[in-house]
Amino acid sequence: MISNILRRSRGAKLVQSQSRAFTTAKLREYWNDFSDDYVKGTEYYTLPVGLDLYALTSAHLSGSVVETGAGSGTASSIFATYMQKEKSHFVTCDLSDTMVEKMEKRYSSLASNYDSINYSKLTRGEAQDMNFTDCDTNSKNIYSLRSSNEDLPFKDNQFDAYVSTFCLNIVNDPIKMLTEAHRILKPHGKVGVSLWGRRSESPYFALLPKILKRNGAEFPEQKSYFHMEGKVCEFMNTAGFKDIKNVQRLIYINQDSAKVLRSLISSPFYRKVAKINPEEVINASIEEFLSTFDEMFTKKNKMIHFEADICVATK
Repeated sequence: MISNILRRSRGAKLVQSQSRAFTTAKLREYWNDFSDDYVKGTEYYTLPVGLDLYALTSAHLSGSVVETGAGSGTASSIFATYMQKEKSHFVTCDLSDTMVEKMEKRYSSLASNYDSINYSKLTRGEAQDMNFTDCDTNSKNIYSLRSSNEDLPFKDNQFDAYVSTFCLNIVNDPIKMLTEAHRILKPHGKVGVSLWGRRSESPYFALLPKILKRNGAEFPEQKSYFHMEGKVCEFMNTAGFKDIKNVQRLIYINQDSAKVLRSLISSPFYRKVAKINPEEVINASIEEFLSTFDEMFTKKNKMIHFEADICVATK
């Protein structure tokens, strides 16, 4: 399975940006390319944090909630089914076309199975015209929308709660994303975001690059997803939020070394690493990763993990 991924990478058309910062178009291409593999693996690891954010922002008590970077809608489907209150609006956005398509399928299925759920697709124009501050039906109203987190189409002061899971460290301009969140929240509305935590507490993300580097691998230019380490509260303050609270938690992954490796190297970034480096470097790194993983985790009955940095605040 791992060798198949590597063979695919050597002939694949890779859409990764050569610059450290992705443009919006390149971000969309990246996640269109990665969506299938991401949904099969990594997305499920992020579910606990997504559910945390709903609770920490009181989204389950809110009349209007927006989620940006909602991916395929896995966490948001759970929220809509079991947590969203009746007579409310829940809008979920993602930049990727393929993620939104997956989201639409999930929501259509929910609406077919639950009489209490109404689902609608939104265009940017429709989202701009809608008023989410009131709800004149007793249903749970859910919506899907393709949109960048940094340029949302909604009117000002529309939502009681805003959540976003592991997006703030990915976007081009995190302060712009938070400023947009502040703009569309009602006064006293709650924001909750998560991002990658400390590299030192995240072997799931840090172990493979460390081994590749030790074996002499070169890396394509890309902004590190750890670039916001220790900065989220400062950025929240800059965007105008108050009552800022910050906490870290570990996300554990109970998979064997081969499955963990597959979840990592299926990303466009690592497929490009495999393409630009000699095969012997990649193979040596894979063997070292598998053996190191087994020594660090399998033989000690431990689980690999990464740290999530969670921040909630009030407008």
